[in-house]
Amino acid sequence: MDGLFVFLVREKDFALTRSTLMNIALHFQMYAGWDGFANAFKLYAPWQNFMLVLLDQAVSSRRSQQQREQIGSLVLRTQRDLITAVARLTMQEEMTVYGEWLQFGLFAAKSEKNKIRVRRLVQLTVGYWASQQPRTSREQLKHLLYVFEPDLVKGKYLELLEKVR
Repeated sequence: MDGLFVFLVREKDFALTRSTLMNIALHFQMYAGWDGFANAFKLYAPWQNFMLVLLDQAVSSRRSQQQREQIGSLVLRTQRDLITAVARLTMQEEMTVYGEWLQFGLFAAKSEKNKIRVRRLVQLTVGYWASQQPRTSREQLKHLLYVFEPDLVKGKYLELLEKVR
């Protein structure tokens, strides 16, 4: 899987990246339904790393504004949809799956820098989720406040979230 993601980064083909991510997301969801979110996360760890790379590209000044918005939207929507589907398949609350995602992501991160990147991705995805489902997520969001400690959605990441909403 690592080789596939390296290829996608080098290729810089947005349509190919989007279709590949959608297909892998379906496999991740099914695996999580069969064997649990923790095992799916371990097996699909390269997915998490690729999403971190894409998030970095979404705020990169080397990309045009349109490209940054496309990539940011792809990352946040894909992650939000993945968590929603996994929650349904495993019959858990979405906020529980978000908490597990943060926990597994922080545990898998090898460096402090990657822990910050993981936390930022989860925070952005939770923020996007809350903006898309205001009635249901407002009540649940108060249970996810620990995700935002410390709050890393600032500056160019906050701008990205505002544009993608």
